[in-house]
Order: sequence, then C-alpha cells, then structure tokens
Amino acid sequence: ILYFTHRLLDKTQVDKGLRLMTLLISLPLLLTFVFHDLAADVPICLLLLIYLDITTGKNFFGNTKKNLLCALIGALSYFAKAYAMPSFVIHFIILQLVLYWQSKEAGKKLILARNLMLFPLVFFALTVPWMYVLSEKYGYATFGYSGRLNFFWTLIPRKQPEYLLSGPPAHHTSHWVDPWYFFKDSQYQPYSFSFSLFVKEARVFLENVITVLRSFHAISFLSNVIILTLFLYVIKKREPLLTLFMLMIAILPAGYMLVHIETRFLWALAMIVLITGVVFLERAMHHFNFKGNLRFLCECIFFVSFLIYPINFLKDNAGKGKEVFQLAAELKQKGITDKAIVSTDPSFELGRISYLTNNRAFSLTRTTYTYEELGQALKENNIDYFFFYYKSPHELEVFRLTNVYKQAVDTVKTGRANLLLLNMR
Repeated sequence: ILYFTHRLLDKTQVDKGLRLMTLLISLPLLLTFVFHDLAADVPICLLLLIYLDITTGKNFFGNTKKNLLCALIGALSYFAKAYAMPSFVIHFIILQLVLYWQSKEAGKKLILARNLMLFPLVFFALTVPWMYVLSEKYGYATFGYSGRLNFFWTLIPRKQPEYLLSGPPAHHTSHWVDPWYFFKDSQYQPYSFSFSLFVKEARVFLENVITVLRSFHAISFLSNVIILTLFLYVIKKREPLLTLFMLMIAILPAGYMLVHIETRFLWALAMIVLITGVVFLERAMHHFNFKGNLRFLCECIFFVSFLIYPINFLKDNAGKGKEVFQLAAELKQKGITDKAIVSTDPSFELGRISYLTNNRAFSLTRTTYTYEELGQALKENNIDYFFFYYKSPHELEVFRLTNVYKQAVDTVKTGRANLLLLNMR
C-alpha cells in the first residue's frame, strides 16, 4: 500500500519533502487498517491503489496490456470482496467514456470498443467459475450473498420465529463464519416494491450519506473540504489525474450507500484523499506565496489532521480483545472445547471465543423472550455452557433467581470480570 501510494504521489509532482511527509503520515493510518477488528478490507485497499496506479499511467486508454491488467486486478478484487464486481465494472465503463472524451488519438472509437469488449471478457472468464460455485452453494444465481443479506437486515422486517436458538452448521463454530445459514433460517416477511419500501430506502440512503461524511471527517477533519475542492476543481479545470481521483471517490461508496457503509469500506479513498490534499496544499501555498513559519504552520495543520484518527484509534484499542484470548485459553485448559455454547450478549465476543476454542456458538433468533423460554431452549438444543455477562451486581442477583441459573449443574470459575459461566449439563 505504501509503495503504490508512493507511485501515485510521484505522478502528482509535488515537492519531495511533502511526498516524504505524506508517506510518513500514511504509516500510522495503515496501522489502523491492519489492527482493525475487521481488517478484511486491507486487500481491496491495496488492489484499488494498484488499479488506480495503472489507470493513471501514461497512454492507459490506448494500451491493451494495461487494460487487460485492469481486468485481472478487478477479478482479484472481486475475490477479495464481492462488492468489487459491480463497482469495478461500473468504474471501468465510466472511466473509458471519460478517457474517450479526453483522448485526441485517431481511431479512438475503435479503442473504446476494444477496451469495453476485452475487459468484461477477461474479468468474467476469471470470475464466473467462482460465481457458479457460490450460486450452487446458496441455491440461487449470485456473485456474492452479502448484498442480499444486508438488504434484508436493513430494509425488511424479520418475523419473530417460534424457536429461540439457532445453531451453526456442524462444520462451523458460529454463524459469523458464514452468516448466510442464519439468514436462510431467519423468517423474513415477504416483500415487494412499495412506496413504503422506497421511503425506507431513501431514509437509509440519506443516513448513509451522513455516515460517509462522518467517516471522511473521522479520517481527517479536512477530508470533506478536500473532496469538495476536488469536485469543484475538476469541473472547472478537468485535470486528467485529479479527474480519475474524483471518479474513484464518487463511484466506490455509491453502492454501499444504498444499504450499509462503514469507515473501513473507504480505506482506499483515505489514501486518495490524503494524496489529493497534499496536491491542493502545495498549490495553495504557492498561489498565496506562503513561506517560512506560515508555510510550516499550514503543513503542520494539514498533516496533524490525518494523525488524530490513527493516534486515537491505536491508543483506544491497545490491548483490546486481550481478555477474549485469555478467556479462550482458560476454557481450553478446563477442557471446554467441542461444546454447544450460548450467550445473551449481543456483541461478537462469543463468536470469537467459539472460533478460538472450537466450540459451537448458538445464536438467539428473537429479541424478546422470557428466561423460562430460554431455559427450555437450552434443554432442547442440548446447550453445554451458558455465558451470562452482567453490568452490575444487582443484575447478577436478579439472574440468580431465574430458572436458567437454577437448572445449571454448576458454575465455572474464570478470570473474566462480569462473567458468570454456567455448566448446563
């Protein structure tokens, strides 16, 4: 990621000192990506930067090899994240139309037709076999189920099923290994397009627009100003390199905003915004003839704005999750492996514990239930251990009066605070 950030910086022709500072500032930013709970977006971040490096190269529009290489990068990106399939195809088509419009080459219509024909041929030749495997596994034609999953979770109400607990497939430690199985067993209400669904989608979209702005602001409080400046500048000047940066910033989040988006989905754009910001910083200082202390102050404000997020993230998350690994080690020492476990805690902790200990974590299918129903469900599903997380001593005392606690065989002592572990069998 640093290497291709360096390559993109070289193309901007900014001052070497600013380029060096940008790479140094990129290091803590990259550490936040790597040490994130869900670091799965790091590969797609790398591949998007490679793709951008290729498309911003000299004579990309007329170079067949570079266009074929983009198809390969697009296919690898799809394997890294299913969302890359529609986003890469749409971006490539729009990119080709923009380059066609900017090109002064003879026979540019033939070049456009060739590029638009070769890219999908190579891309789908590499990806269709995997799409077929996924379609066979999930029982319907798909290039990835996450979009459908998020659509239902976000927009379609789910019925409260009669059963309370749902176990993962035998070869999985929890539903988070492959959420499709939990989704398939969930009872979603049938739906069709309606005005109410349209209104709900509009609200989700607007909320996600705000989320995108907040995510960019979290990366740097100057990010949204940089992006707005970029859009206005490209509209007026139509500079090729910055135009391609703008296209990526505009297209990549668009599909996410229809359903669900998080800051980690924008990691590749964070690097592009940083590079774009450096370009505008240098040009602004040159235009206003900033020198000496004033120039130094502007550079400090700019680079520090990109340090606040990674420093706070790394400081706040230092040692995070340590107690999960300690608890997992304790459970393995006590022989609590290959068991059926469940918890009322809504966090992902039990999924992590089950993965580390090779237990099977059952999931609650309803948000409302009684302890009598839960106790019965524990018996019916042959649950071996019940994890009760409590926030106060009073909450623990109230729980001790329930039939779930009373039907336990004994309690298991652990070093984890605010956890009561019950042996149910």
